[in-house]
Amino acid sequence: MRDRITPPSLDWLGSEATLGSFVEELIPSNMPEFLPNGHLEPLRGIAAASLVMHYQSMLRDFGPSNKVITKLRHVSEKCGIVDSRFRDQTPTGVLNEWSHILQRVFAQKNTVTEAANDIPSIASTVNRLSDVLGQVVSGVDALHASQDETSRLVHGTLETLVAMEKKVEELQSDRRSLKRKLRVIRTPE
Repeated sequence: MRDRITPPSLDWLGSEATLGSFVEELIPSNMPEFLPNGHLEPLRGIAAASLVMHYQSMLRDFGPSNKVITKLRHVSEKCGIVDSRFRDQTPTGVLNEWSHILQRVFAQKNTVTEAANDIPSIASTVNRLSDVLGQVVSGVDALHASQDETSRLVHGTLETLVAMEKKVEELQSDRRSLKRKLRVIRTPE
């Protein structure tokens, strides 16, 4: 019996799996500690692997409209995850297959007797990760809303600038017309 649980890893998926920017999209961070070469970078991979591993059980327990499930599906589609073992699968289908693979390897690496003592800890960790991901999703949603508002403001500003340019052209035309009239008035007959 080992002293600790081996956390899930996306490396268990093998070289057939093409993740692309899956981890970065699923768990975005601008904190240096979580970026490549940061001392907490591996935690993002473990969290992503755990979410993928528990995808099927979360789908069953919380349903397809759950924010975590929705985020996992969206990111897998956006990143276009593929696996040469499952060529005919959509990215969501690949996500299902990866969930099974990670569950199987996790069970092999952590026998039930070893994990039984840590079930409350694992459940607590999964719940915390789910909460954190929910907060991240909410933050990303707020960022998208902010970007939409910024886009509307930029569009409105551009419309104002176009209108101002037209007005400037009209004023310049009026100025030329007034100059011609003034020359006619000043020119003796």
